Amino acid sequence: MTPTHMRPSTPSSTGTRSGAAGAVQAAQAAPTQPVGSDRIIMVADTGTSAAPKDLPTPKSESRFNLSEALIAELVYCTVGAGTILFNKHALSTFQFPAPNTLLLFQFSLAVLLLKACNLIGVIHLEPIRWSGVKLWAPLNLVFVLMNVTGFLALQSIGAGMFTVLKNLSNLLTICGDWFLYRLRYSWQVWFCLMLMIISAFVGGWSDLEFNLVGYTWQLINCCFTAGYSLYLAAVIKKASAMMHDKRQLSELSMVYYNNLLSLPPLAVLVLASGELFLLPGLPALQNTEFLVTIVLGALMGFGVSFASIFCMARTSPTIYSLTGSLNKVVVALVGMWYFNEPTTTVNTVSIGMGLMAGLLFVFAKSSPIQRVAATGSAPSARAGAPQPLKVPPQDDVEKVALLNHRQPTPPAVAPAANGREDSR
Repeated sequence: MTPTHMRPSTPSSTGTRSGAAGAVQAAQAAPTQPVGSDRIIMVADTGTSAAPKDLPTPKSESRFNLSEALIAELVYCTVGAGTILFNKHALSTFQFPAPNTLLLFQFSLAVLLLKACNLIGVIHLEPIRWSGVKLWAPLNLVFVLMNVTGFLALQSIGAGMFTVLKNLSNLLTICGDWFLYRLRYSWQVWFCLMLMIISAFVGGWSDLEFNLVGYTWQLINCCFTAGYSLYLAAVIKKASAMMHDKRQLSELSMVYYNNLLSLPPLAVLVLASGELFLLPGLPALQNTEFLVTIVLGALMGFGVSFASIFCMARTSPTIYSLTGSLNKVVVALVGMWYFNEPTTTVNTVSIGMGLMAGLLFVFAKSSPIQRVAATGSAPSARAGAPQPLKVPPQDDVEKVALLNHRQPTPPAVAPAANGREDSR
């Protein structure tokens, strides 16, 4: 779930795909996506196989410089997984009871850094109109809730089960694509989804640290991640039409405004939850290791946006999405080892099956998608239905949190919320 990602995709998230706070929520292949996490960086934790329109789309993987591609994949995988693990460390190891405050800090830092980069000429942030703010506001609220729920889940459940349960957002997104946009997917996609469901149920049943509250928050997070991904395509299409030259907003501009618009609702949550009054007495704030952890988590979440663009420009869409899915493998393995999470053979196998299903899902989703008429017969574009966008994984949490990345989760142009999403 880290602010970062209106991420091109998880909603990943917390990934909570979560970079600075959302892991662009961290990226898993999702139909219209994902930032989830593992923070979106507007990147939800759902990755896909389409590259942003404003970036060169490769025709053949052989055309890429191998060394540059490997570096890009390594950097993207490292910062994506790092945002989630640093957030997990801050929330669980130090038992920090103010997840909304942590998200607010990460989103604020992302806004300041992006603005500073714009002022010194490193990047260019396009101006936004009030009409654009009104358009993004509803989606942005879903984005905030996606990252918040991703952080709450990450606080209560292990890294292994967190990544496996995050896969369920793919099922909801695929079903939403079919119901809303009449998209038809191959049997391989549905087979991978079935494996994800079995993995989640068996994993939860065999989880030695099963936490009903944490699992509930994660399921709610999957709903927000899927909703974010499904609504994102339509909003981006409308936002692009509002530009004077009909161009789509650049990813970094979307990341900036997504994080900026997230600050007011997060501030309200901090006040409403009473976290503001808890802060003065929290021992964690006097701990240097904790302060270093949250700053590094925020910086990694912020870096998810740049890493995702760097990776997309140097690899094919499929390899990009696959790298996003590999983030989850790293998060699960490193998280289970570093946090010394107790497990059983059955639980370990179920987690492995879920991670493998996520990798296979990328290849299954890369096959052509059919848009069918309401009758289910001949392929036909539904009037006014937005074309599916793919946004990088977020998790970020979402990728997690994002820039979170967005995580949310398919590569098209959803800013990763700093790796959140998936909850950063």
